[in-house]
Amino acid sequence: MNCLNLIKDLKNIPLYYRSMTESRFITTDDNKADFFMYKLPITWWSRPYEYEWCKNFIDKNDIVLDAASEIIHPLRFYLADNCKQVFACDLNKDITTDISNYNFLKI
Repeated sequence: MNCLNLIKDLKNIPLYYRSMTESRFITTDDNKADFFMYKLPITWWSRPYEYEWCKNFIDKNDIVLDAASEIIHPLRFYLADNCKQVFACDLNKDITTDISNYNFLKI
């Protein structure tokens, strides 16, 4: 099977059967986590879906970067608890709060 046939075949697969690694919009049928290290504000309407999705791709041996991590977002803390090492960067200099297993990058 050549690549063009494979692409045509993939287009015929219904969206709900496709891999979680395929880029698409969030749907209300997706898994979500309203509590992620703490109860997430309702104004963060997409974060419960994004954080739950992210959990599918981390491993205890991963070294990860949380880019644009911001002060109040809990993803970096979850990653620090569940990955080998975490690096973070943000324009806000206050991001350098010390937590274990976590490296802060100043830009």
